[in-house]
Amino acid sequence: MEAGNLNPMEEEQRRLQEVKTFVKNNLVVANNDTALCGDGRPVADEQRVKETEGAIREFGADLGFVFAVASTLARKKIDISAEEVTNGVIDALLETRGEDSSVYYHTDEESEKKGTIGCGHAARITNIQNESLYAPLTSDYAKKIYDFFISHPKAKKVVLRGGHEDHKEEGVLLVESKNYNLSPQHSVRTTDGMHMFFVADLQRQKEAIGKFFPIFAKKHNISPALYSEEVVKTNLSQMTATASLLAKGLPQFMVKISETQEPEINFLSNVS
Repeated sequence: MEAGNLNPMEEEQRRLQEVKTFVKNNLVVANNDTALCGDGRPVADEQRVKETEGAIREFGADLGFVFAVASTLARKKIDISAEEVTNGVIDALLETRGEDSSVYYHTDEESEKKGTIGCGHAARITNIQNESLYAPLTSDYAKKIYDFFISHPKAKKVVLRGGHEDHKEEGVLLVESKNYNLSPQHSVRTTDGMHMFFVADLQRQKEAIGKFFPIFAKKHNISPALYSEEVVKTNLSQMTATASLLAKGLPQFMVKISETQEPEINFLSNVS
């Protein structure tokens, strides 16, 4: 039966099956020592493809974690400079990952040529027109974070193919992959060459924050017990704001990956 002749319930089941097939075909073993943006476009450099396979999908990559911490501190009226927040979060991330690790951000080929911000999350959060969506973090403070981050000696740049016109995402995948004793966590590739999705690893983001934020908090005399969960909530809020700007109208799916690697797919809503 052609898709155009399906009733709404049949159409919903068809769509869920298509997403499930994509997820099953694009499961990758998690690499929790690397973060990569949830942008659906493919990585241009083959070396970076291998380096970031299975990375935590976080809008803005590791830069997104810094934005979330900075906004949480601003909401709690804890006054720390943009440079201190950026360097402090980077130091904490590196401590959880090991001596030879790095932190990541991304751009794209078109933005590289133009000298503009190629990450949609960073570009929106540093734009004064969007301040109400990311408050209390101001665009000026966020731009300072961006500049400090990309100039850090441990920051690695990932270049995605093309430019804005190459966004072909069909939806947003919110992935939950828990730690298992006998089986590793998994992530989902954003594209297989035919289909493309925005991907956010919700469970792994939360776990990463739970590891690095207490280190950051201790060095700045902040109670991690009070604010770790706030950082998780802020991170989700910021990703939701960016999704509303970049993925409005696209369907969102919750993807739960079991120990047997059998994904459970549930439609949530269209991005509003």
